[in-house]
Amino acid sequence: MLHLNLISGHRDANSTDCPGSALYTQLPTLRRQVAAIAAPLTSVGLAAARNPVQFGQPIVLSGRLARAARTAIGGAPVAVQVLQAGAFSTVTTVATLADGSWSVTLPTSRGTTVRALYAGGGGHAAAVSAPLPVAVAPALALAPLPAGVHRNGLVAVSGTIAPAKPRLTCCSNAGSAAATGPRRAGPLAPPPAGSPPLCAPAPPGPTACACCSRAIPPTPRPRRLHR
Repeated sequence: MLHLNLISGHRDANSTDCPGSALYTQLPTLRRQVAAIAAPLTSVGLAAARNPVQFGQPIVLSGRLARAARTAIGGAPVAVQVLQAGAFSTVTTVATLADGSWSVTLPTSRGTTVRALYAGGGGHAAAVSAPLPVAVAPALALAPLPAGVHRNGLVAVSGTIAPAKPRLTCCSNAGSAAATGPRRAGPLAPPPAGSPPLCAPAPPGPTACACCSRAIPPTPRPRRLHR
């Protein structure tokens, strides 16, 4: 195995006279000059434990601060920032552990974009993570349905959704004109009081699926359910 300096000559790794004896003798001085003006490279990682997160649940973020050689930087402050009005602003600051790791929990009710920032210090350069969009999955609650439905009759469906959505589509396992969304969902946490009705009247136009909030064509008429 061959170990080289970051600033080396071709002759250090190959059978050649490059870069010439005059310049080669100046490489040690060049290395010292570069080291005096360049701080060690630093990186800060960022990840979300869950993405998307369920409405009402916090965002759990974590990462690691390290030098270029992946050695940890412990006891350093990492600012967690949220994108607001087109600019990132710090919402909390956390210190890294001895292994360079850090974690933080943020409350949220809507999707957001976060990043981690290390301002530098102690001979280490500043570093910032890539922006991380975090989505919030809506919480749905469906009111109990009537005990019996007449053939070719209509069923009134109601419930709540949080966070509030301007429009949504109700899907049944019998199919509908808006049959592009999921048909069933798992257990959901109850939404807060005052949430808008699940099937509020919606004007013509694109509709958001109650299950995944994707834009899908609207359903122009109620769906008849058959027993």
